[in-house]
Amino acid sequence: LKGRLVVPGESSYESARRVFYWNPKTERRPIAVVQCGHEEDAVRAVEFARAHAQEVSVRSGGHSHLAWGSSNGRVIDLSPLKQITIDPARRIVRAQAGVFGGEVARAAGAHGLVPVLGQCPGVGATGVTLGGGLGWLSGLFGACCDNLLSARLVTADARTVDVNSESDPDLFWAMRG
Repeated sequence: LKGRLVVPGESSYESARRVFYWNPKTERRPIAVVQCGHEEDAVRAVEFARAHAQEVSVRSGGHSHLAWGSSNGRVIDLSPLKQITIDPARRIVRAQAGVFGGEVARAAGAHGLVPVLGQCPGVGATGVTLGGGLGWLSGLFGACCDNLLSARLVTADARTVDVNSESDPDLFWAMRG
């Protein structure tokens, strides 16, 4: 791994396993948290979990009242993946899965752009986009998911695929809700 593997007993385990909204009814104790340092770490984590029949959850921002970003199996934590690239001429942002909405807004603002994201700057941009995402600009430009052009994802069989409306229209439609 280029990132870190955190297991029970380590000093950072308690903070690594927790989601933003702690709820005793949804509290989980993962057997491992993979804090990805590169997208390849997510592929390896899926491969390992699949080979060992482990439950998997994926987290980027960790803002889930239902603790979807945690499990009693393996947690794949994408929050360390923070790269943002902006093409101001085409008005396109490429952001890795761990980027928060506020981070996208600051980076876009440097180019005179405003992203169509949710209202809370501390929420993961990936989660809010794939969850639909309503924000201050939704009335003018639609929901976050309406503005998604493409995505790179890791499938359940540990393949990395780039998805857009032409390469895999059904999966792209499903991702956008």
